[in-house]
Amino acid sequence: MSSRIGFWIRQIAWRALSVFNARRAGWMVYSAVCCWMASWLGASGGVQAGEIDFNRDIRPLLSDKCFLCHGPDEQTREADLRLDTQAGALTVIQPRDSDSSELIRRLITDDESERMPPPESNRALSKEQI
Repeated sequence: MSSRIGFWIRQIAWRALSVFNARRAGWMVYSAVCCWMASWLGASGGVQAGEIDFNRDIRPLLSDKCFLCHGPDEQTREADLRLDTQAGALTVIQPRDSDSSELIRRLITDDESERMPPPESNRALSKEQI
């Protein structure tokens, strides 16, 4: 009878170890896949240091400095210019050609009547931001 009990104990122990090993193997595979995906995404999809990313670098500036007068609210919008939409922004922004962009010209002009944001708004951009 004791040999029969020993047999069942060995069977239960074997099954428990098999389940444990399967779970451990599953976590190891999952971890390996996650590491591979993280390295792949980091190598191909990220923005390199020093590169300008619109959503990270430009949109927050437009939101903070420009959207009050050139955003979605029709009641406060001035000059019928929307900088919160791509179509509106592209009327004054020339992608990859800042010298031809009306927006850049307005940001750096010495003429206070044309400068954006207006000096009285106290929302001027720094040289680093421009």
